[in-house]
Amino acid sequence: PLSLSLSLSPRMAANRTLYDILQIKNDATINEIRASFRKLALQLHPDKHTDEDVKETSQEQFKEVAQAYATLSDPRKREKYDQELAGGGEREGESGS
Repeated sequence: PLSLSLSLSPRMAANRTLYDILQIKNDATINEIRASFRKLALQLHPDKHTDEDVKETSQEQFKEVAQAYATLSDPRKREKYDQELAGGGEREGESGS
C-alpha cells in the first residue's frame, strides 16, 4: 500500500507554502513544477486508492497539489504569490480576521 508521505497535521498545513505542497524549491523552473505535479498527482489521485480513509485523505491532498500547480505554473499568479510570500502577506486560504 502507498504511504501518503504528504500527510501533515492541520496545524502544520497553515505554515506550508505552495512550494512545500509541490515539494519543490522556490526557484524551481516550470519544467520542475510540471514534473513534481505529475508525480504527486499520480500518487495522490483518489482513484488509485480503495481504502475509503486513504481515498478521502488523498482527495484532499490532490486538490491542494492541483491548486498549488495552478498558481505556480502561471507566471503572473506565481509572481504575485512570490511577492505576497516575500512580504509576509497572507497566503492562499489564510485570513487575518
